[in-house]
Amino acid sequence: MVPVEQLFRRFPRVVRDVAKQCGKDVALDISGQNTDLDKSILDSLGEPLMHLVRNAVDHGIEPADERLTAGKPARGTVYLNAYHQGTQVVIEVRDDGEASIPPTSANRPSSRELLSLKKPRALPTRKR
Repeated sequence: MVPVEQLFRRFPRVVRDVAKQCGKDVALDISGQNTDLDKSILDSLGEPLMHLVRNAVDHGIEPADERLTAGKPARGTVYLNAYHQGTQVVIEVRDDGEASIPPTSANRPSSRELLSLKKPRALPTRKR
């Protein structure tokens, strides 16, 4: 068993680099560094956690002007937390931004009206 701090120590630089690349001001708040986890599990979490942290900075945190307009501080924050919950260890990645969610066919207006959210109708069934 090793502390997750060994995994978490690489993320300040990742957040700083991605934020600079995106032109955003982002802080990283880390807690639970002393939570112990099996080394093999810790090693396997490196890349997926890296992906989540990069996405939180890139897609979760808005640019400073949008944050100020929304009444938030110009600097966004990504939170990285580890804690025990019963017999499991939870590693949490969250941010204080508004995620940009692209429209999908279910929530964007359609000129062909393939599906209507107001009046759902049965989808045609295919005969086999």
